[in-house]
Amino acid sequence: MLEASQCLQDVRGGWHEAQARASLRPEDRSPESSQRSLSRAIASMGTAPACDAGGFWMFQEDKQWLGFSPQMSAALEEVYQQWLQEEAGGALQPRDVPGVSPVMQYLAEFCCQGPKQRICRLSELHAAAVPVKKEARAEEIQALRRKVAELEHQAQQLLNAAPADGALLLDLQQTLVPGRFVHWEGLTGCVVACDSEAAIAFPDLEAAVWLPRAALRPDYAKELLSRPGSRVRYGRHERAVVCGRAAPFCAVVELLTPDGCKQRAKLQDLSKAAPSVERPAVGDLVTYKNGEELDGMVVQSNDLGLCIRCGLKRGIEDVLLSPAEADQALAQGVLRLSELNTLEPGMFVTRGEEVGVLFAIHADCSAVVDFIGARGWRGPLRSLAVLAAGSVQDEALAMCASISELLALSEAMTKCGALPQRLNQSLKAWPELHQTGQC
Repeated sequence: MLEASQCLQDVRGGWHEAQARASLRPEDRSPESSQRSLSRAIASMGTAPACDAGGFWMFQEDKQWLGFSPQMSAALEEVYQQWLQEEAGGALQPRDVPGVSPVMQYLAEFCCQGPKQRICRLSELHAAAVPVKKEARAEEIQALRRKVAELEHQAQQLLNAAPADGALLLDLQQTLVPGRFVHWEGLTGCVVACDSEAAIAFPDLEAAVWLPRAALRPDYAKELLSRPGSRVRYGRHERAVVCGRAAPFCAVVELLTPDGCKQRAKLQDLSKAAPSVERPAVGDLVTYKNGEELDGMVVQSNDLGLCIRCGLKRGIEDVLLSPAEADQALAQGVLRLSELNTLEPGMFVTRGEEVGVLFAIHADCSAVVDFIGARGWRGPLRSLAVLAAGSVQDEALAMCASISELLALSEAMTKCGALPQRLNQSLKAWPELHQTGQC
């Protein structure tokens, strides 16, 4: 590659040579002549053929010289040749004229003093004079070959590890561990302890029941419904949003109901509710304009109106709207369902280049995400995006989801402290389990 000064001499040389030989009449020195030539070249830039003769144009970025696209290079070469062949002999420096396109102003800068960006022209003469460094090229090729071989080796290792990863994933999904929800005979229970059999706590029983492992099936759907921010239906198909588990080792959750009150419900009595599409209901995520756009969650939606909990930098603020005010705000666009309303616990999300599982959504529009390699991140829900389909292998996502669930179980274990008395009776023979929370 030529030095930058050598490349620039080709452009500057044409400019000074044209100036020296020009003997111009006053009417020939009009800048409009140069601008017309530039305009004709720019107009044809979209259909310009690849630059295969004359010169190739380059630009400087971060102290490196990089080549323009063939179309752009051809357009610049055409401008340069037309400029030299004008009636003024190319001696006039093109100037910025109000109203012309920014592209023209950029192209005109190649002969200005102190241009904003340096560009240069590499002619066939220069190209022929560039020495070919065969040794450097050979070393470059060998380095590329080594890199390809390394990548092929890594790919083969991944292929060889796939069966083992599949077995590990299946084990993570099917193993009964304390805190995991299971399905048995139409009931949903929670694993308390494991041995040849498993001790299961059911909401309607005073003590845990030992059942054969083969009769139990992990209930992932109920585990998702137990996460904060999950929208559910209960009772006579009433809508509610889950606040979290009512207690460790218990298949009962706390719900926030439409009247803004909390109540407990059995997981087995809950079903998933879809996000609202018209009028916001409890648990829906909305955007409210009050001087600024605020993200919030509906925490009350009944005959008394709406209550929206918004997360602010200075804290949390509740916005209260009567039924009439809510109708007016919806009609005027002051209140609307947020584009974030489609997000639900268990979804795969991204934050920049990080990929993870959305574990929970809180009323202040903050989220808890277990990213691959970094669990328990908490931050604004708006900083997340739904993972595009096919961008990550399904096996990796399934593994991430299982690990996220198991991490939640371990957190439940650490929070349990002293187990309820009715569970202690079932664990008298397992003091070490009571202390460590391990099978």
